[in-house]
Amino acid sequence: MDVLAGCPKTPVARESRKGIVSETKGKYSVELFKEGGEGAGQEEIVDQHDNLTVARAIYRGRVSQYPTRLVMLRDRARVLARSDRPETMP
Repeated sequence: MDVLAGCPKTPVARESRKGIVSETKGKYSVELFKEGGEGAGQEEIVDQHDNLTVARAIYRGRVSQYPTRLVMLRDRARVLARSDRPETMP
């Protein structure tokens, strides 16, 4: 049963098997891909934030947490950084 059914959506955080995941919508997103990289598909959008500094910190944390996985930092559709291309690290 969904305790929040019928309540207006507000920015909240929930815990997933990957850690704390924000449910806010933002301009910048941090995306975690399945084993095998981009071709294997996106596993989850880890976080979305309107502040680039915060999004970069989250990105760096996820890259450290998942060193063998592809993590991307995006500005909507534009890729700002990819963990498989260190030269793009913010």
